[in-house]
Amino acid sequence: MEPPCRTPTVQRNHGQIGTLPAIRSALDWLPNDELDYDSWMRIGMALKGALGDAGGEVFATWSAQAAKDVPATTARAWASFKPDRIGAGTIYHLAMERGWQPDAALRLDGSVDQDGPHPAADLLARLEGSAPTVADPEKPIFSLTIPDGLVGDLTGYMLATARRPQPLLSLGASLCAIGALMGRRYPGEHEAIVTDKVWDQVDAILQGNRHARSSNSRMQTPAPLKGLIFTDTGAAMTPTATKKRGKLYRYYVSMDVIKNRTTEDDNGVQAPVRLPAGMVEDAIVTEVRRILQTPEVVTQVLAALKRDQVSEAEAIAALHDFNTLWAQLFPLEQARIIQLLVRRVTVTAAGLEVDIRREGVAGVIREMIAPRDMEAAE
Repeated sequence: MEPPCRTPTVQRNHGQIGTLPAIRSALDWLPNDELDYDSWMRIGMALKGALGDAGGEVFATWSAQAAKDVPATTARAWASFKPDRIGAGTIYHLAMERGWQPDAALRLDGSVDQDGPHPAADLLARLEGSAPTVADPEKPIFSLTIPDGLVGDLTGYMLATARRPQPLLSLGASLCAIGALMGRRYPGEHEAIVTDKVWDQVDAILQGNRHARSSNSRMQTPAPLKGLIFTDTGAAMTPTATKKRGKLYRYYVSMDVIKNRTTEDDNGVQAPVRLPAGMVEDAIVTEVRRILQTPEVVTQVLAALKRDQVSEAEAIAALHDFNTLWAQLFPLEQARIIQLLVRRVTVTAAGLEVDIRREGVAGVIREMIAPRDMEAAE
């Protein structure tokens, strides 16, 4: 007599296993309207890796969202799935790419037995009595205030780019990073990557206009040319962005296009009405650098700074150091400098026309020279 045929049990490692509430929550962000076959199979295998055979009903319900679903085919596909490495992590990752943010109450890892001993039970036992007792776990035990300045900027950057922002950890990481760098010297055989002079110049610019910088510290992606760039018809080009497969694409788009107005000038010539933001911003920075080295601008800046008792040698050295200084600034600070230096950018069929604020150049140079004046005073 032959032994009865049994359906093999899928062996799963702990990294694949998820929990049913978390998987259901993530699947809400992965609709199966008209999904292609390969993606459907991938999510099916990930579901089996995450929930095992118990996930069959979930897969069938999710597959039924598609008009082309055939239950018998779905059942055969489920029986054939033998996931090796794919599991809950795939489901969570795909859902997060589409905007899912798991609730803090959800338990994502199904490999941990909630009713069993805590994985860190031994450590917790040794620490018992050393931590303060919290009377009311629902009541916050502290109020977190994120400071201004470099710490606030770095913390804001971490929060803006994190998939699951955690203010306390971001603030702590910022303090650790700055504490490890500021005021220390490390012996080495190579020259310093950032010279003391450039460091001081960057710090001087960071100290300037703190209020404006703190209000913008949580901007995820700054748009340096916002309010500065126009088409040759006079229409403003507004920053827009779209995300595709987890990657952010930024553009400057003419308001003529957004409001369905004509995009041609009086001569019937149409300038570009949609430009990739990175490309046009790089072009403007390159042009600004070129203009700052022209004799005409140098002469005007020297004349303006002479009234402030800034020596010609200091001003020329600051202009020469501008390229090095620019590379050390955070994106938000670079955006602020562009707003100081550029009056208007006009997009034409022939290219970009950049109008520089000569008075802005003098202001930036003053900020760069400020650290040396402070050293002399000391």
